[in-house]
Amino acid sequence: AAIEIVWAHSLTLEPETDENGVLTSRGAKRRNQDLIVGTAFFLSGAGMVAVALGGLVNPRPVAVVGDRGLRLRI
Repeated sequence: AAIEIVWAHSLTLEPETDENGVLTSRGAKRRNQDLIVGTAFFLSGAGMVAVALGGLVNPRPVAVVGDRGLRLRI
């Protein structure tokens, strides 16, 4: 999604340009918004991948059944 929003624009609209190909003021605002949203998507995705890889390296049980009952790691 981040690549689509920032670079590809195959599904989303490209920022507005004038007949010379220069960004209009509305297009510049749209480009800035796309960069912010795309960066947020990229960073959140990278964070999720890092947490998943951390779980693979150091696995911990989510639920443990013991003598005192069920213990959940939240």
